[in-house]
Amino acid sequence: MSANGLITIAGGKLTTYRRMAERVLEAAMPFVDGAAPAGRSGIEPLAGGAAPDLAAGVTLPAELRTRLVERHGSDAAEVLACADGANDLLALEADVPLCAAEVRHAVRNEMARTLADVLERRSRLALFATARARAIAPRVAALVAAELGWTTERRAQELAAFLRQCDLRLAWRDLPSHAGVATAVGSGA
Repeated sequence: MSANGLITIAGGKLTTYRRMAERVLEAAMPFVDGAAPAGRSGIEPLAGGAAPDLAAGVTLPAELRTRLVERHGSDAAEVLACADGANDLLALEADVPLCAAEVRHAVRNEMARTLADVLERRSRLALFATARARAIAPRVAALVAAELGWTTERRAQELAAFLRQCDLRLAWRDLPSHAGVATAVGSGA
């Protein structure tokens, strides 16, 4: 805290943000004539962090059940509720760990509002499997558009913007090989 009472917080990570927030509240409470309430960080689970409760009557392939629980934790039941049928739980493409129900869940429950929100920030697919995310982007755009009531123009804009981002991420593949440079440097030429 600075001399004028400004409380500054910077940095941090997912594993420490709650304790950092408690410390800020503790520092601020004297300025609002109060005492900081007891922190709940140690007892309050993160979203999706409680033990999963998938209904016993729900029959899912073991692989899908495991993936949903590992990815969504206790929110796996919410993902299942976003399925409009069994096909909505199938992967959008082979080797793509994302289904229509997860896309709907991201929009309905995780405040995803753009195609990039779903494919980069919620599923992280575009960050770790850019080519696959690019391949399913039109299908995901259709799902998000239906959820958010996008116009055809908005859907096309979202898709075009996302595909540009993917192309930039994948552009390194088109760069000339630097093997000749490495060989020349290594040989002292």
